[in-house]
Amino acid sequence: MLGKWFDSFLLPPLGWIQVEVTSHCNAACVYCPRTVYRDIWLNRNLSFSTFERLSSAFGNTKMIFLQGWGEPFLNPELMQMIQVAKDAGCKVGTTTNGMLLNEKIVSQLVKSGMDVLAFSLAGVDENNDALRRGTRMENVLGQIRLLNKIKKYLGKEQPAVHIAYMLLRSRLDDIERLPLLLQGLAVSQVVVSTLDFIPCNSSSHSN
Repeated sequence: MLGKWFDSFLLPPLGWIQVEVTSHCNAACVYCPRTVYRDIWLNRNLSFSTFERLSSAFGNTKMIFLQGWGEPFLNPELMQMIQVAKDAGCKVGTTTNGMLLNEKIVSQLVKSGMDVLAFSLAGVDENNDALRRGTRMENVLGQIRLLNKIKKYLGKEQPAVHIAYMLLRSRLDDIERLPLLLQGLAVSQVVVSTLDFIPCNSSSHSN
């Protein structure tokens, strides 16, 4: 206990810590380095014990975001990690492709007090599914509706629904249709990103 207090005293306040909890993924997005380097990509989960070693920094951190190149819900210890971060007083969020969610998992997320659940998209129609192979846009929208339903049933306002939208040059016109697609889904934030991926020798090896 004293050690954690001492560590938190020495560490500067942080606005955000991003933790990659897994490099496994159940999708094969065409623009993702995981797909490009799939033959040599190293798939592994962050262990709960390693995550706990990071927790001394959580007391001085506003947000812990559990996201990397992989699908967070493939780590079987994700829920315990969320609990550790919440117990430290942090806001907690993650980004998912939505394919592994179901009523039980969504209920657990709502009850955990998770603050942000972001869903990944890269299109507003069947092009999303072609770009994000292994996912389906209609499933994502269905999971958002399920989340809103369970939040209402449990009388909770969190987690907030965010959209992590990957904007590709070949699909620039889609962005104009995005507000209509998300209408009525209680999405509180949309983050539109671009990806500059420059392969080099060092990026051909996962650490």
